[in-house]
Amino acid sequence: MKISVIIPVFNAALFLDKAIQSALNLPQVGEILLIDDRSEDDSYEICKQWADRDHRIQVFRNKGVKGAGATRNIGIRNAKFDFVAFLDADDYFLEGRFADDSRFFERYPDAEAISHPIMFINEDGNNYEELNASFVHGQVVGPGVSEYEIDLWSTNAQKLQIPITGVTFRKSVFEKVGYFDEQLKQCQDTNLILRMLISCKVITGDQQKPVAVYYRHGQNTTRNLTEAVFYRRLAAKKHFALALSYKLPYIRKWKYFKDFMEYDFLWIFRRDYWAKRVIKLLMLPIFLFRINSKSDPVFDKNRSIRLS
Repeated sequence: MKISVIIPVFNAALFLDKAIQSALNLPQVGEILLIDDRSEDDSYEICKQWADRDHRIQVFRNKGVKGAGATRNIGIRNAKFDFVAFLDADDYFLEGRFADDSRFFERYPDAEAISHPIMFINEDGNNYEELNASFVHGQVVGPGVSEYEIDLWSTNAQKLQIPITGVTFRKSVFEKVGYFDEQLKQCQDTNLILRMLISCKVITGDQQKPVAVYYRHGQNTTRNLTEAVFYRRLAAKKHFALALSYKLPYIRKWKYFKDFMEYDFLWIFRRDYWAKRVIKLLMLPIFLFRINSKSDPVFDKNRSIRLS
């Protein structure tokens, strides 16, 4: 079993060597596709240096800044093996990342992806709450139950966490559900995972065995609050529409609607008021209108959003 590892690269010079080496150490990795999204640091030069040293590495460079979704799509289109995995340039694989995948795909020949857990590591060792996400240092995050078929319509699936760096895909998944949504500069991975879970058979791996590290540091793109709020709002709206179209359980529709209200509230008011719950309740009809509207606000990078 050989796997194509796709690494989108943007201003990751400080972390790139560790990410690439962690993939090269794995015997199942047949190739690494590094796609530079017009980095402004030394990332592109580092990519070329690695390609000169190892024939398994291919390097691509976007003509302009495209975002992680479009960058990953270039990797998918150029991958030559039947199995694909993704790694962000500031994260890294752990030893044995793909050790169990061959066994799982043989045991479940109709499985289209295997989902493993990953581990959060925070640069300073502290825990953080950010927007509606928690980053607990050393926490293992994944589907939660080992070796079962994920069913979005079951009660077990309502609090699923499927980190994309822990998923091994058959390349055929992308022919079935499409590629990453290039409109989303953030949450494009969550969007793809949802579309995959709706249409594909996904089996969970050993939930006691994390296979990769999400490394949280001062340069993570998710820490740009204005961008995060805008694109998470847009993703929640898309996810709510999918939940309606595919008649997902009420609790999942409610989750996406709550996500939308949270980010729409912040986009409208630009800050996190103490009376937010009351304001949300009063604005409920407005949120219902906005989540079903065919138009969206225009992204303004100069807009300042505060959580305090």
